[in-house]
Amino acid sequence: MRLSVYAAAVLLVGSMASPALAQRQFAQNWQDLGPRERFDAMRNYQQHRQLPEDRQRDVEDRYDRWQQMPPDEQSRIRRNYDRLQHLDPQERNRFDKRYEKWKQRTAPRQ
Repeated sequence: MRLSVYAAAVLLVGSMASPALAQRQFAQNWQDLGPRERFDAMRNYQQHRQLPEDRQRDVEDRYDRWQQMPPDEQSRIRRNYDRLQHLDPQERNRFDKRYEKWKQRTAPRQ
């Protein structure tokens, strides 16, 4: 049971790099995954287990928050991510620079 939950979590996180997977409904069960999806999920799970414990918890917390989002909010995020993946290199570079500036402005002061 624990493996299938983590596999689903890391598949979700890892699938953000694969627009094809992001476009379809995610499997909730190991048996629902196809061979390629199982391979990707296992690889992502193994990478997840190699992370420091605090990073593992961070991934798991983000996955829990993702699951609690309304479906329309999940769809909006997937659409935005898909658009980001299809930017040409110049547009992507401009986006990354604007994002870094935004992050610096919104970061808590120490």
